Amino acid sequence: VEPGQAELVLTIPVERVEERLATLRLRVLDARTGSPLASAEVGLHLRGTFGNGTPVDAEGRVEFARRAPGLWLLSISAEGYA
Repeated sequence: VEPGQAELVLTIPVERVEERLATLRLRVLDARTGSPLASAEVGLHLRGTFGNGTPVDAEGRVEFARRAPGLWLLSISAEGYA
């Protein structure tokens, strides 16, 4: 940075960013029966953010792709479960 320079531009190749992204795959099951909880919703949020949950599929599976590193909060809810 030169003295008096008002702006500094940093360029990061997209590939460098993408190689640090992750995919989280989950399966939500009933602890007693081992059956998938097809009615469940899973929330994955960066700390301090909120949003709606993502419904799981008929097998209780859900996937969150291309997530950046960070402290994530996971929440799982399903009707009839505490």
